[in-house]
Amino acid sequence: MSRKYIRGTTKERIEYYTDRSGGPDACWPWLGAKDKDGYPYISTGPSRCSRALKVIYQAYVGPVPPGKEIRHTCDHPWCGNYGHMIPGTHMENVQDCVSRQRQGRGSQKQTAKLHESDIPTIRMRVRSGETQTSVARHYGVSQVVISNIMRGKSWRHVP
Repeated sequence: MSRKYIRGTTKERIEYYTDRSGGPDACWPWLGAKDKDGYPYISTGPSRCSRALKVIYQAYVGPVPPGKEIRHTCDHPWCGNYGHMIPGTHMENVQDCVSRQRQGRGSQKQTAKLHESDIPTIRMRVRSGETQTSVARHYGVSQVVISNIMRGKSWRHVP
């Protein structure tokens, strides 16, 4: 649950919206507003909000170097502990996401039309002689999607 808006300096508002009860090395849950992905937001002026990570980093560590964004070493998007934040390139942030297996895959992706439970049936239907085009039409996807499943280019995580 989000806390109400408070006035004060940037640091006062950051401290109000972070739960630091776990100590200096713990993750500090953000108690204020969050976006749909769980990243904290904070007001930075009249009718302006920004991702809180950059604001927190700038308030306690210093300016974010040009061309860099803030990455979490703890891998918790809701964490407001500036000790868990480091600057890095967008590519480094993406690599963090992939190496920690946080990227959406399979039915976790918002655009997914298939579910993990569909994949074994799709494979069986194609292996038994049904055309990829027919199977694709049945599931409302393109033939390329079925081909990628059969070649192991997508849905590899499903046995």
